[in-house]
Amino acid sequence: MERLFDDLAGGSPSEYALDQEDVVLARRGREVRRRLTDPADPVFLRLPRIDLADGTPLRRAAFETWARAVRAAVESGVSYETVYRARRPLVTGLTILGAGAVCAVCSLLLFKWATRPSAAVTIEPGLSESLGWLIAVALVVSAIVLAFAALLRAWHCRQGGQVRVGAAGLRTRHGGEAEPFGAVASVSWHPYVRCTRIAFADGRPDLWVPAETGALRRLDLLLAALDDRLGASVR
Repeated sequence: MERLFDDLAGGSPSEYALDQEDVVLARRGREVRRRLTDPADPVFLRLPRIDLADGTPLRRAAFETWARAVRAAVESGVSYETVYRARRPLVTGLTILGAGAVCAVCSLLLFKWATRPSAAVTIEPGLSESLGWLIAVALVVSAIVLAFAALLRAWHCRQGGQVRVGAAGLRTRHGGEAEPFGAVASVSWHPYVRCTRIAFADGRPDLWVPAETGALRRLDLLLAALDDRLGASVR
């Protein structure tokens, strides 16, 4: 939905250009310029996956500009920290139970509708009736998809947690000490549940971090900007 109203989306390769720390889109006599060096605004995520006229990958070049800004901010003392989420078994259990119930009820509704007996008299629906059925089925399927995503997110994040990223490294325990980025084996983004999964080199359980605003919208890219080893995953 964001792309429908995004002033940076939908351009052709010849309409984009990188001007030092800005990305420029010139289209229909109008120029849109956006700064790439704001750590709290990862503009490169809104850019199309295209190559510029000189063969430079647009999103990769924009990410590298943003990554330099993130590293400079961290070296100057800025840190990025998620909201601490303590372990809440009751809330997590109710969330999983509620999402599972929605999935089950909606799935049963679709099954009953799909396997309904044939009527003795067949009435062909008109255009408006067919459109109404299509919208109704789409709404039920959407409810199943959203409820199942909520179920998975609640399950993955059931242990709670916290992430603080700074010059000293990564802190993943409330009140704990920071660890070097080498303690992280890999990071990956899971768009369906909107979480970043952090796998550790010492074999401890993976940490799932829900997306937040600003630089923590994509924690995997924030870590990739600060560690070249992890940055290879976004190339």
